[in-house]
Amino acid sequence: MTSDTDPYDEGTMRIDKKWTEGDGNIWYETFDVITVGGLDRKGFKLEVLYKISQSGAVNERVRTLVGAFDPKLYPTEIDLKDDTYQIFYRARQ
Repeated sequence: MTSDTDPYDEGTMRIDKKWTEGDGNIWYETFDVITVGGLDRKGFKLEVLYKISQSGAVNERVRTLVGAFDPKLYPTEIDLKDDTYQIFYRARQ
């Protein structure tokens, strides 16, 4: 929540690649570093593959924990069975 005084996570995200597929979905490869985090996550480095639906209402992602940035380590697909798979829906207002 934006009102929380003790954030769960905080960090940086660098977009390394962005493309739009034929169906209009937008994909990103990002390199993320957690700078503040609970559960001893400070310093975690992640390579993340995002898929944003054409409507912008659905965000899916999978990630790989890495020691150092290596573009060869990005996940290559959104796999619903992947332990790191997450899906988020934009709330209607």
